[in-house]
Amino acid sequence: MKNMMGLEAAVARYGDGLFRYCAGILCDWHEAQDAVQETFIKAYSRQVVYREDGNFGGWLYRIAYNTCVSMLRKKRFRPAAARDGANNGSVYADGRVPQPDMRYDDPVATRFLSDELMQALRILSPQERALMLARAVDDMDFRQMAAVFGASEATLRKRYERARKKMQQCIGEMRNERSEMLCQTME
Repeated sequence: MKNMMGLEAAVARYGDGLFRYCAGILCDWHEAQDAVQETFIKAYSRQVVYREDGNFGGWLYRIAYNTCVSMLRKKRFRPAAARDGANNGSVYADGRVPQPDMRYDDPVATRFLSDELMQALRILSPQERALMLARAVDDMDFRQMAAVFGASEATLRKRYERARKKMQQCIGEMRNERSEMLCQTME
């Protein structure tokens, strides 16, 4: 990525994957676009610190992850008025980051994740979402993920299994609710 042609090649190769990854963490398409742009800007400006013998994709995903976490922190510390248009100027009492709805009318949204999966992803923390997306959507192995998340493969396997179980439980509950509603309408 030593020049603009290298940057263009990196965007072509990793852009879609990074967008899916960031969208899953942030739960907001517009912010995901900003995060991907910021990721490539940071990578381009910091390319002197990249080790040629390292995993370039893992390095980019690490930058994207840190960018998303930074964006979530900034969102959390902004007054509520700046986040949701309210005029009271208060801050969320529990300090949690709001989980905005994805735009389901966006054709990109329906391209890779169902509504059911998006709802299940929302119950996870940003780190758990990043882990699930890296493994399930971007097909990273745990060795690659260790480079991205800065944790051991064993730790990431355990975190992944916990997050997967949370999602399975959530999806099971959603399906049960839909079945119950369907049965009630048929009575």
